[in-house]
Amino acid sequence: MTMTQSPPPLPSADDVLDFLQQNPGFLADYPELLEAQSTANHDGQNVVNFQQMMLQKLRTDKKRAEDRQRLLIDSARSNLTVQARVHAAIIRLAETRNLEELIEVVSNELALMLEVDVIAVLIEARVGEERHIPSHGIRTVDPRFIDNHLGPDRDSLLEANVVGDPRLFGPAARLVKSQALLRLHIAQNVPDGLLAFGSRDPLLFADGQGTELVSFLTDVIERLLRRFMDAPR
Repeated sequence: MTMTQSPPPLPSADDVLDFLQQNPGFLADYPELLEAQSTANHDGQNVVNFQQMMLQKLRTDKKRAEDRQRLLIDSARSNLTVQARVHAAIIRLAETRNLEELIEVVSNELALMLEVDVIAVLIEARVGEERHIPSHGIRTVDPRFIDNHLGPDRDSLLEANVVGDPRLFGPAARLVKSQALLRLHIAQNVPDGLLAFGSRDPLLFADGQGTELVSFLTDVIERLLRRFMDAPR
């Protein structure tokens, strides 16, 4: 005599409810289930409306999560691109042989490599002391000019939506809509300097952005200036 095995009982509504409560992401992973229910159930208009509302919410949440993920990926790629540019710039700086070549590379080649419009090197000098600045490519500014821009206790400042200052960028100031200013501590017997980046993009530099890479680049330039000026640390 052959025994026919009975099929397992279907889960009750309470079983389904318990499962959904224990797995709150289930319907988010399978929004088509709600869509199918919404299409099949025409008896209760309130139920259909509720299902449509839940389905729309799940779709919106899913799109928002996908957008966040895409934004994170784009940001990571952009950071890697900037990092690669800074590394290439540092290698080029390491190839310079004297102060004049260093300033030429910083002012021209680095601007192209980093995709900014202008980079300037400034050093504070009192009236009559300009002749002691050993390179015509270094812009001189009045004493305390740097403190007045950065503040006495700050070494960097990133600003968006600015009007370019000719004292920083010379004739190229008309292009500058955002800027990054970084203090140069060259040596005890040399006044403070400033490395100024300017861009026509009003949002390329902005308060709150990370400065790790550009600060590292500034440290390299600072040490090269010290070496070529033959200045003690």
